[in-house]
Parts: sequence; C-alpha cells; structure tokens
Amino acid sequence: MARSSGADDVDLEAEVTILDKSLDRLRQIDQQYGRRVNTLYANIDTIEQAVLDADLVIGAVLVPGAVAHTSTFALNNATAPSVLALADKGCSRR
Repeated sequence: MARSSGADDVDLEAEVTILDKSLDRLRQIDQQYGRRVNTLYANIDTIEQAVLDADLVIGAVLVPGAVAHTSTFALNNATAPSVLALADKGCSRR
C-alpha cells in the first residue's frame, strides 16, 4: 500500500480494505496497521464483494516497472503510432 493511497485514509478513521494476491504483503500491512485496515486475499469473489460494498474504490493493477517485460510492450504499443507518424513527416532544418 502506498502511503498516499490508504494510510492517509486510515489516519482519517476511514474504513479501509486492501486486497492483494501476495500473502506476505498482506501480513506486512496487518503488522503495520493492525485492526485499522481490513486485508483480503484478492480473488474474483473478494474483489467483487469489496467493490460492491465500497463507497470509493482506488485500484492499481500494474505498477510501471514492476513487470518490466509487459511494461515495455505496453509502452511500445502506446507510443509507436505517434513515433511512426512523426518519422513519416520527416525532418526539416531551419
């Protein structure tokens, strides 16, 4: 959990639920925040129920760089059309 995502809400006494597929990460959050945060193992059922029960959902699926290979392909796919369009226009000197 990033400091800006849930910890500030805990400080404001909001009911915070964090879902993750990493049991080690969930244990770390439990140790850090105790009963002030609800932690759940992320699967289809727990995610669906948490979203239905929530007033606000803040989510992160991939953190850039966390999966370098996938992030590289995603970045290439997103930027390649623009780069190719610029390259097709050529370069002029003033």
